[in-house]
Amino acid sequence: MMEKVRRFMQGRYGVDELSRFLMFLSIGMIFLGGITGNGLLNLLSIVFIGFAYARLLSRNFYKCSTQNQKYLKLRYKVMGRWSSLLTGFRERKIYRFYSCPQCSQKVRIPRGKGKVRITCPKCSNEFSGKS
Repeated sequence: MMEKVRRFMQGRYGVDELSRFLMFLSIGMIFLGGITGNGLLNLLSIVFIGFAYARLLSRNFYKCSTQNQKYLKLRYKVMGRWSSLLTGFRERKIYRFYSCPQCSQKVRIPRGKGKVRITCPKCSNEFSGKS
């Protein structure tokens, strides 16, 4: 039986990050639809599951990979900003954060060092700041 499944899946796109996201989103929507009794959420979750399976069984590698790349770029934008905000919040007592006036690169310096001269690692611009 496993050999038949392998032969069937040969040449198909398979599972990627976008498909996983769509499946988890569908499961969450089914759960919320069951709690709230909203049939629209259940219908929308079926659409997302259908789209995920269509991508999984597709033979059009180029189209599916471009869709996945767009999703990954969007996810990186959202998660990258969120991650940098969380890191800055966690390290706020240890470090002081400055932005370079020339290139807007974020630079962190340790707190409690007084007035310091900061050199930007990206553009080598020097500016001063109080830690």
